[in-house]
Amino acid sequence: MYLRAAELRYLAITTLLACLAVATFLAFTLIEERFSIALGDALLRLPTDRLLALALPYLHLQEDCIVNGDPLPDDSGVGVTTD
Repeated sequence: MYLRAAELRYLAITTLLACLAVATFLAFTLIEERFSIALGDALLRLPTDRLLALALPYLHLQEDCIVNGDPLPDDSGVGVTTD
């Protein structure tokens, strides 16, 4: 399915307006301190804390494998030998 010139102009204008809306929102958010703190927490701090909480048990198991000399698991779940 090919797009006609009018449809391409419509998509270009909607993309431009979307970029303008995002830029306006980010500018307003960065100016207002309370919104910038809330946005920073929502985008950076909370996901990082959540991902670290999920990663710590895996790292502990991997460290135990290294200390005990066991093969380390790879992404497929099959052990990889360290020899």
